[in-house]
Amino acid sequence: MTRQEFVIFLGTKIIYAIYMFALRGLFSHYDALNIIRLYVIIQLVFRWVLPFLFQVAHVVEEASFPMVDSSSGRPMLARGWAPSQVMSTMNFNPKSNFLDAYYWRSQPSD
Repeated sequence: MTRQEFVIFLGTKIIYAIYMFALRGLFSHYDALNIIRLYVIIQLVFRWVLPFLFQVAHVVEEASFPMVDSSSGRPMLARGWAPSQVMSTMNFNPKSNFLDAYYWRSQPSD
């Protein structure tokens, strides 16, 4: 990790802590202990729910996973992170009008 990456990493952690704890302490009627309790509950719930929801789309046989190029000394994806996420995610219901509207696709499904 370069110095610039470390500064960005540390800065975003500080901003996150201010957002999650300091602002809630200043603008809510909860005391510090209740804010910490609620934060822990939120983290425990979402750390269990989100992996189960999103892992399903990546662990099916039809998903393709791009190869990582390590020839330059740093592991890099040929097309970048976002296209590799799209390539490795399955669409479970391509003919759903509801999901088309929900995900704001510009073209209706056939």
